[in-house]
Amino acid sequence: MAELDLSLDEPDAAPPKKDSMVGFIIGIVVLTVVAVGAGWFLGGFFVEKKPEKIKESAAFIEVGSKKEKDKKGKDDEKTEKSEEEKTKSTSILRMEPILVALRKSNNAFMRLELALVFYGDPSDFDEEHILRLHSDLSAFARTVSLRSISGPSGYIHFREDIVDRARLASEGKINDVLILSMVAE
Repeated sequence: MAELDLSLDEPDAAPPKKDSMVGFIIGIVVLTVVAVGAGWFLGGFFVEKKPEKIKESAAFIEVGSKKEKDKKGKDDEKTEKSEEEKTKSTSILRMEPILVALRKSNNAFMRLELALVFYGDPSDFDEEHILRLHSDLSAFARTVSLRSISGPSGYIHFREDIVDRARLASEGKINDVLILSMVAE
C-alpha cells in the first residue's frame, strides 16, 4: 500500500513573511513630524507674536499693578468699613407663606415662603407694610403659569420679578428677597 503524505507544508512554497515593526515605527514617526509641523504652522499663522510689544506690555502691567495695589489698599479699607456698617444694620424678615392657584391650570397650586432682606431697623416695617407687600406678591404669583416658572431660567426670571415687585412696593427699602421654599403642584 502506498502511504499518503498528510502534511500541510508544501515543500515548494516559500514561508510567509512576518510583518516588520520597522515599517510601523517609521509610519508613526512620519505622522508625528507632520502633526508637529502642522501645529507649529497653524500656531504661527493664527497668533502673531511680536516680542518687543510683549516685553513693553509686561513692563507696563507691572508698573500699573503697583500703582493699582497702592490705590486698592486705601480703597479696600474704606469699602471694608462700609460693608461692615451695612452688615451690622442688615435685617431679615420672614413672611407668612403665600398659597395661590396658578393661572391656566385647573388644579395647580404654588406655595412660597419668602424672607425679605433690608438695611435698617425692623421697626420700619409695620404690619400694614408687610400685609400690603404680602398682598402684592400673592397677586403677582397668581398671574404666573406653571410652565413659565419651570426650569432654571424660569425660576431665575420669577425670582427677579419678585425682587423687583418687592423693591417697588417698599419704595426701595428692600434690597433682596430670598425664596426659602417654592412648591408647585
